[in-house]
Amino acid sequence: MNHLINFKSVVVCSMLILVFACGSDDENPMDCSASNLQASVSGVTEASCGLDNGSFELNISGGSAPYQFSIASSGFQTIQGGINVIEEVPSGSHVVTVRDGQNCSILTNVNIPITNNLTISTQLQAAGCETANGTITINASGGSEPYNYSLDGGAVQSGNSFTDLEVGDYTAFVTDADGCETSVTVSVLSGVSYNNQIVPIINANCAKSTCHDGSNASAPNWTNLTTVQANAENIKTRAIDGTMPPAGNDPLQPEEVQAIACWVDDGALDN
Repeated sequence: MNHLINFKSVVVCSMLILVFACGSDDENPMDCSASNLQASVSGVTEASCGLDNGSFELNISGGSAPYQFSIASSGFQTIQGGINVIEEVPSGSHVVTVRDGQNCSILTNVNIPITNNLTISTQLQAAGCETANGTITINASGGSEPYNYSLDGGAVQSGNSFTDLEVGDYTAFVTDADGCETSVTVSVLSGVSYNNQIVPIINANCAKSTCHDGSNASAPNWTNLTTVQANAENIKTRAIDGTMPPAGNDPLQPEEVQAIACWVDDGALDN
């Protein structure tokens, strides 16, 4: 007969170790070395998703009733002779102690493996500068199909792509058929290119002879990416407030100002 026991603790492999002991305060202590108390582990069920949902069967025989058991340093619980199903056990390796009515005890180990290797990766499409053309495609593997997907705690969907996204940080979630969930936080950028969009602006408006082309030691060299990156926030500020290029030069066009701001906000990338 199987007896059902719920036990929220961590538990190790099916290996039997016989260690007997008696309480020192017994008036007529039992010679535990002669005890036939036995305990064995079988029927191990894996824990999934990191939850306390593993289980195992603990079979008790010999010795004298009543019986008790304890996992690791937890307190003792009453248990029956025969097969007891221990539930609500997390994954891990721990010692199980069984004690009988004569205060003799025996130790055994049990291992509750963890299952479900649900993993997640993403593919990103840039949003564009001050537009909402971004896309996040979530790729899930492992776990149990089918998967469900969501973004920032929003509506759950079966499709793995989210479109029409603005620049910003997003947390993508995947839940599998077993209810296991994993997530990852990603950044959707504008995608403004330094080489294709920012360099032409700098060359046309800033990196001119005797100015910021490297020929004037007193002026920053805007043809050098490292110098531009080090001054990126200041360049953005001056582009927005109209002080760069300085008076006497044609002002930047609104789309040029936006491109500079978006590139800087993306992290002033070498792209």
